[in-house]
Amino acid sequence: MITWNWKRKALGFSVLFLSAFVACEKPDGEISEDVLEQGDLLAFNSSTGKPFTWKVQRADSIQSQNLSVSPIGAYNDPFTGSSSFGAAFQLRLSTSGVTFSQDSVEVDSVILSLNVTDIYGLPETEHTFLVQELSNALTSDSTYFSNQNFAVLENNLLADDMEAFVFSLDSIDTGEELKESPQIKLPLEPALGERLLFNNLPQNTLTSSDDLLAYFNGLQVKVTTQPAAESGSVGLINLLSIFSKLDVFYHQPGDTVAQSYAFNINTSSIRTNVAEHAFEGAFVEPELSGMDTAQYGALKTLGGLISSFTISNLDTLKELAPVGIAFAELFIPVKQDAMAGNFEPSERVVLVELNEDGSFRILPDQLEGENYFGGAYDAEKGGYTFRVARFVQQYTTRTKPFFGLAVVPSFSGVRANRTLLLKDEEGGLRPELVVYFADL
Repeated sequence: MITWNWKRKALGFSVLFLSAFVACEKPDGEISEDVLEQGDLLAFNSSTGKPFTWKVQRADSIQSQNLSVSPIGAYNDPFTGSSSFGAAFQLRLSTSGVTFSQDSVEVDSVILSLNVTDIYGLPETEHTFLVQELSNALTSDSTYFSNQNFAVLENNLLADDMEAFVFSLDSIDTGEELKESPQIKLPLEPALGERLLFNNLPQNTLTSSDDLLAYFNGLQVKVTTQPAAESGSVGLINLLSIFSKLDVFYHQPGDTVAQSYAFNINTSSIRTNVAEHAFEGAFVEPELSGMDTAQYGALKTLGGLISSFTISNLDTLKELAPVGIAFAELFIPVKQDAMAGNFEPSERVVLVELNEDGSFRILPDQLEGENYFGGAYDAEKGGYTFRVARFVQQYTTRTKPFFGLAVVPSFSGVRANRTLLLKDEEGGLRPELVVYFADL
């Protein structure tokens, strides 16, 4: 049986850290007793000085097809720049064997409905939209990326391209017993409905969705809004919802009773998210241009920004090797007051190691699962916590070069969040690595 003697050794770091743990018990989490020998458990803390060296950089574009959520909208953050999000997707028939005759029906209106599941930013933001027909087909054997520029027909299909819309999470009262889920409804040109219904195929019959896709490639939806600083919003859209569809409303000549036909967006529809990021005038621009260092680390989803860092005094543990790492925890705090309450940080981030070419590889601790590894935003602590004992253990004996760690946002293809990370102490928070270890 091992006796735990919680003696602390400063190793040239903060005395405040040592005094805070005088009455400390064994840290939370599994500590393997076969790593520790009888005697003292020592402590390492990177909280003194500025041991973290940070770098903000543009993220690579990410694969963005057939994801569960499509962000659509725009916002302007003085720290990380402006971003605009959109989606391209195919339409499908809601029934097979559809036959319409241009002589027997007249199109009244066309409504594109998009199911809103959440809003990032200021819900009251008014947006003007750009809805365009895709010039080229989306194909299942292609890979689509977040920075993709799709060829589209020039005209805006909106009935009124100056009309403003807001994203809302209010259910829609249809007058029936059941309300519909939140949606944004975009009126399109009736001429689009005529084209979809009167397809000029033999006998004007759509036998399957393949017939539709043979002459209509799909739609791209973006906003044309350019929000002012610290404003904007992004609707998180569920394209696979039964409430996301394109309805063509029509009537028989001489008949006042309106009817409709729905073109669906379903799991057979190829869908892809797109994003545009601009950094001119933002706080991160000098660092991205190689002229200066940004005040904060920064993350942005859908191919926006990532941040990397090194910890200079981590080599102290190498000098003491061989050691047995019992517990290691990395805390990365978030700037708390920047556009607070409207543009919250990513709900989860991932910590990875950088390769020489800038690519990533996972840390060994991540193999234990996210419940152990961490990375979820903790509003009470004000940041992200990671358990990295295995990484630190390997680092103490590694001989190959170390190019640093990087923080990247999770759910990057389906979220619009931006996150500011503290490089130095602010508001009582600072990045910190704490390691408990034993001499072997």
